[in-house]
Amino acid sequence: MYKLPKNVEQVLLIEDNTLTLLVLESEFGKFGIRSDKATDGQSGWMACQEKKYDLILIDLLLPLIDGRELIRKIRNELKEKQGTIYAMASGLSNAEIQELIQLGFDGCLQKPVTLTVKGDQLVLGAPTQ
Repeated sequence: MYKLPKNVEQVLLIEDNTLTLLVLESEFGKFGIRSDKATDGQSGWMACQEKKYDLILIDLLLPLIDGRELIRKIRNELKEKQGTIYAMASGLSNAEIQELIQLGFDGCLQKPVTLTVKGDQLVLGAPTQ
């Protein structure tokens, strides 16, 4: 589970599964957080070039540019630093999580991802965490 910074206002969701995208958008919307959406890595890359986001969630298995390549591009090619960036996937091993963090992700979320309130803090995580 990851605590969201209190100042998160703009989120980019990069996910090719339409249902997952709609659920995540709805979860953030419940807390008044606006989200932009991209359904492939290329459109996610273009969105990152146009705007700075407080939080970006990237599915690892994306069409056109996969999540691993996308994080490399975001971390190495953008002039303006993006906010916190988490990978989203199912069934990641500890070794895979460490590899993703070394690539530039700030953390990894196991799917399905939820947004909940713990005390006065919003928390991202899977329902079983």
